[in-house]
Amino acid sequence: MRTSALDASGSFDATGGWFGRRQLFFHDYEFWSTYTNQHTNLRGVDLTNPAFPRLASAERQLLGSTLGQVLSFGAGLLILQDPSAALTTTSHATLDYRVDPFARASDALNIAADAPWSAGRGPDTVYHDSARDRVFTAYLASESAVGESASYGVQISRIEGDHLRSEGQLSVPEDVEFLKPHADTDALAFAPNTLSTLALEDDQWAHQAYFENYDPIALYRISDDEEYVEVLRHGGSCKLRFTSATTLDVRTSERESAAFACEASRPWAHTHHIVFTHGGVRFDPTSRSVQVLTPEEVTQLEQTRDERTCVYSEQATDAELDAHALPPVADLRCYAPDAYAAKFGGASF
Repeated sequence: MRTSALDASGSFDATGGWFGRRQLFFHDYEFWSTYTNQHTNLRGVDLTNPAFPRLASAERQLLGSTLGQVLSFGAGLLILQDPSAALTTTSHATLDYRVDPFARASDALNIAADAPWSAGRGPDTVYHDSARDRVFTAYLASESAVGESASYGVQISRIEGDHLRSEGQLSVPEDVEFLKPHADTDALAFAPNTLSTLALEDDQWAHQAYFENYDPIALYRISDDEEYVEVLRHGGSCKLRFTSATTLDVRTSERESAAFACEASRPWAHTHHIVFTHGGVRFDPTSRSVQVLTPEEVTQLEQTRDERTCVYSEQATDAELDAHALPPVADLRCYAPDAYAAKFGGASF
C-alpha cells in the first residue's frame, strides 16, 4: 500500500472538506473588515490516482459563507451561495451543481427570485433523491429588506448532466429544519410545529401537512369571571382559544375558533377584538366565532386604543393597587382626550 502526502494549504486555511467521486474538495472561509466582501475559497485535490493525489490548479471564490452548504452529490458538488452574508448588491441565493466545480457557473438557479433576500438553511435542509436525481432545498425569503416578515419554501430541482433544472418551488408555513426521504412520498419536511410531505401529484408539486401545532402567542382576560381568550399562531394562520383560569392548560379543538389569516406582528386586544398591525378579528366568546375586521374598523380601533386614558379612580389617591386583587375590569373608566380634559383638566394620576 502506498500513501502520499500533499501540501495543499500554503496561505489557504482549510475549514471543511467533502469527498466527490474522484476528488477531495475543501474550503476556507474569510471575511474582510466590517463583515464586507465575505467569501469562501474552494480548492480541490484530484484523486483519479489515489496514490498520486494532484492539487487542482484552479481556485474558485464564492460570495458569502458556504460553510455547511456544499454537498457532494454523485459526480459533482452542489454549491449553495448566499450573497446576503457578503453584504453585496447581489440579491438572491443561488443553487449551483457542477461536475467540474471550478468551471464558472452560467445556469445556476436563483432561489426565491421574487424576494429581495434569500438564504440557504444548512446541510440538513438539502435532500438528494439519488434514485431520481432530484434535489430538495429549503430556504427563507424575506419579503422586505428590513425583514419585517418572511416567507418559507422548498426549491425542487433535477440534476441533468452537469447542471440543475428547476421543477418549481413550494411555499410552506414555517422554516424547514430537516428534509428526509419517505417511503410513500418524495420527501418529508420537518419544521418546529409542522410535519408535512412534499409529493409530485399530477405533474404538480404539493405540500400536505401530516401534523400542525398552533403556538400560543398572547393571552387576554375578557371578563371578571376569569374567562380568557388565547391567540394561537401557526405560520400565517391564527386561531382563538376560549378558556378559563381552571382550563388554561387544557387543549381541545371544541374550545377553538376557526382558523383565520394573521400577520407576524404581535396582536393587542380591545373589548372583543384582536388586532394585528394591518388586520384583526371580532370574536364572540359564546359561539366561539370570529369575524374579520375591515380596514376602517381596524383604523378606528387603533385611534381608540392610542387616545383613550383609563382610570380605576376618578379621585387622586396615594393608594396602591394589589396586582393579586385588582378591582373588577368593569370598574375601569376610559375617556377620549376631549372627555378626559373636560373632566380632569390637566390632572395627572
